[in-house]
Amino acid sequence: MKLFGFVVAAIATFLLGAAPSLAGARLNAFRDAKTLVLQTPSNYLNPEGWTSFARERLISSIDGTWIELRDLDLDGDVDLAKACQEKPIRMRKIDDYSFSMVIDYQSPKGKMDYRAEYINRRGASYAIRNDFRARSKMLGPDAPAAQKEIMEASAAMYANQDAILLPLGPDVLLEFRGQDGFPELYGRCE
Repeated sequence: MKLFGFVVAAIATFLLGAAPSLAGARLNAFRDAKTLVLQTPSNYLNPEGWTSFARERLISSIDGTWIELRDLDLDGDVDLAKACQEKPIRMRKIDDYSFSMVIDYQSPKGKMDYRAEYINRRGASYAIRNDFRARSKMLGPDAPAAQKEIMEASAAMYANQDAILLPLGPDVLLEFRGQDGFPELYGRCE
């Protein structure tokens, strides 16, 4: 019976001691997430102030060459300089409410630029105006007419999009586009 009492006391002591540390770990996770997304662990957050802050924080730091992180195999050694040279994405501030994104790509017609303009709606919400004419010309002159028609229709359908953009640090940007919901991660090359 003494052994049973000892085991019960040991389990109770463990659980009572673990509860505060589990709660502390959970609070740390909450604090980290809140700071990452909202940029403050504070208990008072003014949505109006945050929307201006979020726009200014992103637009003021967007200039540079970036890469889509989905294109990198981060399980092994990565030659970041080479990857950034092969698939650069140039982002540039246009004004206090917008920036451009230019992606170089190879098409059957040769090297082409794909351009999009991101216009801040409010906070982390952006309207995107894609260069649908450039996208519809990605196929070469020898592509079947039906394939060209599908490409043109798709380009027109995605000409205007919505996205949520959140910097996850000075060198990582998270984008969720409303049409497909796929999380795109961009990493800063320079």
